[in-house]
Amino acid sequence: MASSIGAKASTSYLTSKPAVIVLLGPTGSGKSYFIRAATEDPSVKVGHGLESETQAIAAYHTTIDGSAVLLVDTIGFDGTFQSDADVLRQIATWLAQTYANGVRMAGILYMHDIRSVQFGGSAVKNLRMFEKMLGADALNNTVFVANQWADTCCQEAEAKLNELVQSPKF
Repeated sequence: MASSIGAKASTSYLTSKPAVIVLLGPTGSGKSYFIRAATEDPSVKVGHGLESETQAIAAYHTTIDGSAVLLVDTIGFDGTFQSDADVLRQIATWLAQTYANGVRMAGILYMHDIRSVQFGGSAVKNLRMFEKMLGADALNNTVFVANQWADTCCQEAEAKLNELVQSPKF
């Protein structure tokens, strides 16, 4: 990628509003890992154990191609400590507070572990609830990110991805 990415805060955040990108997905799908890699911020905690690591919404400033970006790490769906309804409520509250301060969401990255056997019903339900909360336009700015390719057979992963892309349900 030909982007200059750095997590260091600068004064440009005081004069320009960052593009807010919210990361959603099941617990363990790579949201925090992505943010740590994108921001190069070692303080971003990445879970490796049996329990969910992220227990609160956190935002991380970075710069991509000279533009201010705010990557929002959310609590994972199907997590250890909170129900999906509670997670969605917290995300909606955070977004409402951010919106009240004049900051608008630019997009969503929905993280999916390609090694997962299925795209579960709770994932579909959560995306639909999120769409109802924010409106259909929110999903127009959603990018589906299939990750964990290095840890799976490429043919199987490509077949799963093709099924997801071609299915009108997803």
